[in-house]
Amino acid sequence: MRATVAVVSIAVLPLALAAQGNPPTRDWSFTLGAGALALPRYAGSDEYRVFPMPIALVSYRDRVFLGPTSGGLGGGVGARLFRARHLSLTAEVGMMDGRPADRADPLAGTDDRDVLATLGAGLAYALGPVQASVSAAHGLNDESGWLGTARAGYSRPLNRRVMASVEVGATFADARQLRRDFGISGVEAARRQGMIDAGDPRLRPNDGRAFAPGGGVRDAGVSGSLMYFLSPRLALMGLGGMNRLSAEVAASPVVRRRQQAWGGLSLMWRR
Repeated sequence: MRATVAVVSIAVLPLALAAQGNPPTRDWSFTLGAGALALPRYAGSDEYRVFPMPIALVSYRDRVFLGPTSGGLGGGVGARLFRARHLSLTAEVGMMDGRPADRADPLAGTDDRDVLATLGAGLAYALGPVQASVSAAHGLNDESGWLGTARAGYSRPLNRRVMASVEVGATFADARQLRRDFGISGVEAARRQGMIDAGDPRLRPNDGRAFAPGGGVRDAGVSGSLMYFLSPRLALMGLGGMNRLSAEVAASPVVRRRQQAWGGLSLMWRR
């Protein structure tokens, strides 16, 4: 199971559950579920695949949690260091998906990107149906760098059983992180050029060049979800979104499509 599947599938979940207006009354709360998710094989891919979509969110007194990180960049363990009526500060240790070179043809000749351990923090503000957050995470391995997010969302019930949510956001990264995600080193470029010269059909004629993006905006996008409550604890959720890679990132030889759409359907139970 790829970590990206779990992260993307539950990124909208806390927003929708918080807007339901039914906070847990026990020390421990659980949200569990499963479904299916369609998304690109990697950031910038023009190929899609349907994955199983496990959902797991565990919280103790709404202060310590296991689930998606505050910025939706990965999954992990976190703690709320500060919480006021509308504002909260979270620290977390997380993990992000790796990217093996055999995941898709345009990655041929690149080095594998390992699963990434991260250390980060997030600041969130909520006022009624409106939520906003910023987060930052630093990779601890695999020559990674900084990633940050800025997000804003709105949720409201359409009737007693249906909840709708929409969110806009952007992801930022320093040069080190963008080179890990989209760059092509001199060694990789030489390897890929050799493959092109040998007639490898997986690569295009101009894919054998080195590429080193600078830091800045990684992508921006919009997402939404629609939840139908079958009972107070059981819900069916459809979700989807569209991200657009920045112009600099989209110039990478591994990027085949700048617009990245995804969507899924899941059944969830909450205790």
